[in-house]
Amino acid sequence: MSDIEYKVPLHTAIVSKTDLSGMITYANDAFITISGFSREELIGKPHNLVRHPDMPAAAFADLWATVEQNKPWRGLVKNRTKDGGFYWVQATIVPVRKAGKVVGYMSVRYAASDAQVKEAKRVYAQPKVKLAKPGYLKRLLSIKSGYIAGSLFVIALLITGGMLGIGTIRHSTGQINKADAQYLRKLDTISQLEIDAIRAQTAPAEQRQARIAQLAKHYAANPHTPADMRDRLKGLDALNNAARLARSTALDASLGQQIHTLVQIAAQNRQQILRQSAREVGRINQGNEQIVDISLLGIVLGIVTVVAFGMVFMRQIVRPLDSAIENFEKIAEGDLTGDVPLDGAGETGHLLRSSVIMQMHLKVVMDELNLLAGQIDTACLSLNTALFEISDHSEVQHDKLEEAKSFMSLDFIYELSNQLTLLETLLADSAVPPETRDCLASITNLNRLQTFALEDFLDKIDLILKLIVSNRQDTQEAYAMSAKLHEVAQTLNSLVNYFVPDGKKYNA
Repeated sequence: MSDIEYKVPLHTAIVSKTDLSGMITYANDAFITISGFSREELIGKPHNLVRHPDMPAAAFADLWATVEQNKPWRGLVKNRTKDGGFYWVQATIVPVRKAGKVVGYMSVRYAASDAQVKEAKRVYAQPKVKLAKPGYLKRLLSIKSGYIAGSLFVIALLITGGMLGIGTIRHSTGQINKADAQYLRKLDTISQLEIDAIRAQTAPAEQRQARIAQLAKHYAANPHTPADMRDRLKGLDALNNAARLARSTALDASLGQQIHTLVQIAAQNRQQILRQSAREVGRINQGNEQIVDISLLGIVLGIVTVVAFGMVFMRQIVRPLDSAIENFEKIAEGDLTGDVPLDGAGETGHLLRSSVIMQMHLKVVMDELNLLAGQIDTACLSLNTALFEISDHSEVQHDKLEEAKSFMSLDFIYELSNQLTLLETLLADSAVPPETRDCLASITNLNRLQTFALEDFLDKIDLILKLIVSNRQDTQEAYAMSAKLHEVAQTLNSLVNYFVPDGKKYNA
């Protein structure tokens, strides 16, 4: 290892794919360039080939624990290069699915900022690296659980409020019935008793004993008459009977005194009942006030709980949902550079992480399209060079064959054949040696063979010239196809550059 640090160019996507065991199955050009390894040295090798020794094992343990749960992982990673140097990147690892099953993992890495590198160095330098974990509440919180919890809370709040309200009504009804039984009826009985006693006391002498007897008979049997007064009424009734039988003035005076005392006792009982009633009303009011206070406290606690739950719901559900929507909108606009958080909870967190996975896949697709466009451009350049050389060579060959054909005329051969035929005719009647005749026949045959060979050669030259002209047309068609391929490459480049920030080039 060395202390040479390489800076990853801004907006450059370093992309690699692995199988489930971590073996590299794909590496883009940026990965090959920054790592220093060739594509052959990377494909089929474990991804920890580029792992730097300074990276703590806890970080990779957290990475694998996360991706094995089919969740994306993001963190700062220090990778090594082939020459022993290093470079810092912010890596996002997402699962790759096919037909609903995870078949591998994909890593998309970008340049890390100086602040991120500084914080990562501080965390990784600790003896025991502790990475941030989502809280228990965040892991449990979801739209479904939030709906269930909120519904149960509202139901419990309604039940509690209903029980308090119904209990208060029943309690108040009970207190009213109790007051009616204990105080109001007694008060009514004692007040009426007091009035009737005063009437008996002030009645004429001939009517007094009859009224006293009626008073004692009526109120002594009344259950709402206090017990001490019932006893006194019974004594008054006995005294009244004795006074009626004895016709004694002293008994009449004593009877009047007893009625007067009964009126005083009735007044005292009435005042006592009023005081007791007032105390009972105060106690009932105090109890009702306590129930009202408890109800108000319950309402306040309910409101606070609902507000707190709403804030948690907003922070853990709605805001991540807004982030997911914003990320989808950016993707629709062609912006794949957003740094989307991965800490959402429940269904919105899953949606957020799915948007990140889609974003990463689109980035890799863009990388592959960019690579394909570059390969097409390179192939078009090579093809154009080869076509130019073929066209130039064909033109030279065409000119040379035309020149050679112009020198190979059959007129001389035909004239020579005619002269040999004439000579053969002239010598037919002459006495020439047989050797001369045989030699002349051989020359004539050779001339004929040369004529046939030259005719065949010139025919082949014409055929070659026609092929050269045909090849020239094919070359022009190949030029046209190369131009179309170049247009395809330009279209792919425009598609790729649509998904990068304004004024930037892909991997530039």
